[in-house]
Amino acid sequence: MGARERTLLLDIVKHPFSVVTKRYRRLGWSTHTGTKVKRRLLEKGIVDEDRLRVPEGTVTLLNLTEAAKASLARESKSSRFRRRPASSTSTGEIGLLRTIGSAGTLWSGERR
Repeated sequence: MGARERTLLLDIVKHPFSVVTKRYRRLGWSTHTGTKVKRRLLEKGIVDEDRLRVPEGTVTLLNLTEAAKASLARESKSSRFRRRPASSTSTGEIGLLRTIGSAGTLWSGERR
């Protein structure tokens, strides 16, 4: 998974009810860039999108698929994940994975 795909995935975890326009703005991405990254995650089956009608028009929300949740669970339990240097896995990212785990049993909470 590329850096931008991972960034978008972590943003979906951190802000699950954010519409894509606000999500792209928060990440500092153009609509073109955000749409390309979203499309790659959709093609890989990592996210689903829900389009909702609102009085102002339509909004799009992104959700993790069950496959993505399982992938995050495997990654969080792998030794490779635990041994990453602090510069490549921020405390915030680990906290997000633990948050996912508490909500969807994706993080075992075990320590070594």
